[in-house]
Amino acid sequence: MTSVPNLLPQSNGSKLLLGLTILVALVACSTSSVATRTKSPEILTPDKEAPDVEKPMPGFRVDTIRWTLVSDPPITSDMAPVERLPSEKQDVYEIALLIPFRTTGFYDNADLDANKQKFAHFYAGMKQAIKNRRGGPAQINITTYDTNRSDADFDKVLSRMTLHRPDLIVGPYETDLISRAATFAKENRIPIISPWRASTRITRDNVYFLQLRPNITEYYAKIIAHINDNFNRREVRILGRKNGEDAGKIRAVQEINQERSPLPVTEAFTTMLIDKDSLMVADSLVFDRAFEQQVKAFFLPHFSSRDEDFVYSCLRKLYAEKAEREVFIYTMPLVLNSDRIDINILKNLNIRICEYRFADLRNPEIQRFRQSYFDDFGWLPTEDSYFGFDVMNFIFYGLDKYGKYFHYYLENELVDLAQMSVYIERFTREKDDDHIDYMMNSHLYIISFEGERFTIRDIR
Repeated sequence: MTSVPNLLPQSNGSKLLLGLTILVALVACSTSSVATRTKSPEILTPDKEAPDVEKPMPGFRVDTIRWTLVSDPPITSDMAPVERLPSEKQDVYEIALLIPFRTTGFYDNADLDANKQKFAHFYAGMKQAIKNRRGGPAQINITTYDTNRSDADFDKVLSRMTLHRPDLIVGPYETDLISRAATFAKENRIPIISPWRASTRITRDNVYFLQLRPNITEYYAKIIAHINDNFNRREVRILGRKNGEDAGKIRAVQEINQERSPLPVTEAFTTMLIDKDSLMVADSLVFDRAFEQQVKAFFLPHFSSRDEDFVYSCLRKLYAEKAEREVFIYTMPLVLNSDRIDINILKNLNIRICEYRFADLRNPEIQRFRQSYFDDFGWLPTEDSYFGFDVMNFIFYGLDKYGKYFHYYLENELVDLAQMSVYIERFTREKDDDHIDYMMNSHLYIISFEGERFTIRDIR
């Protein structure tokens, strides 16, 4: 994939490595208070005892408005699913940040692996948000726990959070650990934000859980809505493999089209099943029949890295066969993240990608963040840096406006951030408005490649 030209000079690799190493391994041993001044959050490894964080750190003045709590009925364990959470504003909030820095054995590694880089950048983005916060109605203390891979390590994290109970949990990354953390949060009535993973199976009957990444069904619904706004059904084909691998995806697309359409649907999308081997034959014609039928738009509903070969082969074949025809291709984020899709395919196939976060380098806020990030760390931000910045600012916004259970009161309110927007809705498997399995961000963009860069084409 082509890369967008950088606005700032790239720092050399050794400086980047040094900066990331220092950020992950040498974080100052203190919690962070962002209401008055900024320190680095503490990273707790499995062998490190948690500090007493029940009171503000010595030397910090609580420079806040004194809030009065609303006297809602107490929430008890037999009230699941919870229909209403109290509006609870506090002078001080304790946040537990669960990130897999994998500090065990860190100093033995000559290089940072991809995982450590990913979360170091995310953490650095959060630090930028902390730095930029200018006061606020409450003091916010952050304790960062390093979630290593073993269940025993995570048991220690949960034990520490039982002893030093946070007001909000962010993370962890691993799906099985998210499920355990979600159970802990529900049992202890603590809101929990999952920034990275999307799954309908993580938790159930859990109003405390907020998922920032939309489910796959939301991606499909967004693309289908955009297709229906711009094409008639006879101009559209859903692409899949003839061997049956994509039967579930195609069925999901057709069902969502039926369920989400504002008008009664009398005609399903036409499916085009392709023999994978035919895509490898240079002189074979795969899409000629579709072009004869005046098809203009194709939808590849593939989201896994395992699907990359098929998606790439389809795009390459469409590019070769389209001639002077104008076609439009709808895809999942797989294409945005692939380094196999060259600039000619991006330019000539009118590719439309659905994604929940995107850093537009023309955005003045993004430009200011890039400059500040470079000044502080000596390297340019990544997608994970922007994401950490947005997650932290989202937390600040919610706590300041609504208090501890802000995710519940933000339902159906659009929150615009630098790299993404958040629009929270309730998710339920039961099709019952009074039932909540968890809360979920459903906001998505349609991104296209125009000129020499990707840009947001459609904003909800």
